[in-house]
Amino acid sequence: MKYISTKEATNWPKKEGISHKLVRLVYSLVPNANPRYKHHYHLINEWYIEFDDNGNAKREIGIDSKGKVILASPFKQNPGFWIESKMNIEDVKNEEISSEKFTILWNKYFS
Repeated sequence: MKYISTKEATNWPKKEGISHKLVRLVYSLVPNANPRYKHHYHLINEWYIEFDDNGNAKREIGIDSKGKVILASPFKQNPGFWIESKMNIEDVKNEEISSEKFTILWNKYFS
């Protein structure tokens, strides 16, 4: 396993225009990935991601600008942004973090 942090995919828009709201309404009628977390994406300042030995994302943690965990996936019907993207570890600009740091934050979020 390899554990990384990245600031990629942290520029989600905060406000929605009328067209975004209409699209969201239509999508609400169809099952979609990460329904519980999508409205928190704009708060994410950094991602911590666990990759398996083949370089595929297995778990992810979204961190806000104060260092607080605001989401963790997979969880229930939220498979995860990075997991769903099918991106490999080589596709992501990153810095390695310790497995201990990742595990502590993961367990704290779910306790």
